[in-house]
Amino acid sequence: MFKRLVPTLAAALLVAATAGAAHAEITLFGSKTDAKSWAFTTDGFLNTFLIYQDGGKTPAGVNPGLGSIVPGQSSTIRTGLLPGLIAFNAKAPTVNGVDITARLGFYPQIQAGGTRTTFSSQIDTRELWFAAEGAYGQVLAGKALNLFQGKSILTDMTLFGVGDPGGPKSPGTTLGHIGSGYLYAEFSPNIRYTTPSLGGVKVAVSLVDPSKIAGDVAATVTKSPAVEAEITYATKFTGGSVQTWVNGIYQHAKRNASPAVAPTAATPFALATPGSPATPALDVNATGVSGGVQVGFAGAELLASGFTGKGIGSLLLLDTDSLDAAGKERKSSGFLVQATYMATTTTKLGVNYGMNIMEETDADKAARAAGAAELKNRGALTVGVYQNITPAWQVMAEYTHTTNKWFNDADQKANAFSVGTFFFF
Repeated sequence: MFKRLVPTLAAALLVAATAGAAHAEITLFGSKTDAKSWAFTTDGFLNTFLIYQDGGKTPAGVNPGLGSIVPGQSSTIRTGLLPGLIAFNAKAPTVNGVDITARLGFYPQIQAGGTRTTFSSQIDTRELWFAAEGAYGQVLAGKALNLFQGKSILTDMTLFGVGDPGGPKSPGTTLGHIGSGYLYAEFSPNIRYTTPSLGGVKVAVSLVDPSKIAGDVAATVTKSPAVEAEITYATKFTGGSVQTWVNGIYQHAKRNASPAVAPTAATPFALATPGSPATPALDVNATGVSGGVQVGFAGAELLASGFTGKGIGSLLLLDTDSLDAAGKERKSSGFLVQATYMATTTTKLGVNYGMNIMEETDADKAARAAGAAELKNRGALTVGVYQNITPAWQVMAEYTHTTNKWFNDADQKANAFSVGTFFFF
């Protein structure tokens, strides 16, 4: 019943081409095919990875920033880019041609963060929404995967793997190609409308719970929601399929007063202290656009995706490193290219490479001169093998080489090896 819904992360997990992985949704009561019946089902997956990483030394004169490489050798047993999932789905009887469905998804993680004594394993409620769908299209309300950059992560082969481990012992998931190919789309409260398919074309528009736009300083006054939109096209042809998409984001925020810092060599553009009558309010706009195309034929699949924008960050959207010390929006862009091949009906081979690129602002140049260069780009290459043992049990192995480079030309590299397993139900 969820195949027609707006593609949330969990729905995509159930239909993605992951070496023939099957999904066995469990019906607790009712029937999905009976329009007059209520239905209640559950689905999910569990995953565990053994990860070894060897990271180079952090260079001097840099700001390590988000997604920094942990120096030295380390190993951990943890979840990968995806946490675990247990979800509950409800479907109401069809009335006047309208199908109403709802989903509640809990995404727990297993990692202990490098200690036996831990009580911080996350249980993340990423999905909590309902949708009403009919001949008019679909209206969705609640917490779901956002449109902007959503397709980029869903089409990444490391979605079912590890990719860039990030901090191997961090409390969150691994990165995949978040920060080295795309930004994390995130799950947010939103109200979304999606048109019915028009010859394979769908258009979606979403009002998203507003976020602060932040970095070295923060714009926290948000008088209106963010707006995201997406146009997708998908079709099948003899022996293959193609899908393409374009999506975008706009978020406005305001800083009523400048940060409480005085100008320094590192921040020569810092403004006066908060409350200064000479300091006007600062308006900040985050804008971004992304797109991609994925073509499959005769067991092979090629993917290219990319994004560009300002005030959207280098790894997480909007609220981390989007603004420099002067409150100016940083510009960023990125791309991911990927090739996979079904060597057998149960074995998928894949390779991909991605990079996120930042532009240096005047304030960042001053910080570099003061000995704290900002990150210039982050790239990652992943080679993976994904094997289905049974339709419900998958094992995989990956190698990822990551390189961070700063604006002072210093760099840091890491090599990571991971083996893991998924169980789908």
